[in-house]
Amino acid sequence: MDSGISMRTAIYTTTSFAIPTTAVQQQDILRQIAADLGWQIVCVHSDRQIEASSRRRSARLGYHALCHAVRAGKVDMVMVATVAVI
Repeated sequence: MDSGISMRTAIYTTTSFAIPTTAVQQQDILRQIAADLGWQIVCVHSDRQIEASSRRRSARLGYHALCHAVRAGKVDMVMVATVAVI
């Protein structure tokens, strides 16, 4: 199913003990959805939940890189597998 609009898309994944899928599994699922919709993946960022705890926000390198890409206008859309940990 092609939406007819090519969206520059970023993928952001997180992993933790509470999330039953790996970053690669999440990325594969999101890549398939993007392909089905005709969206172009322009970047992929990932963090481990243990690194993303409130005590170590500075360690969320993937999230910070994603935010930089969004602010720089490099992406039109961000895909995530879960928003429970963002």
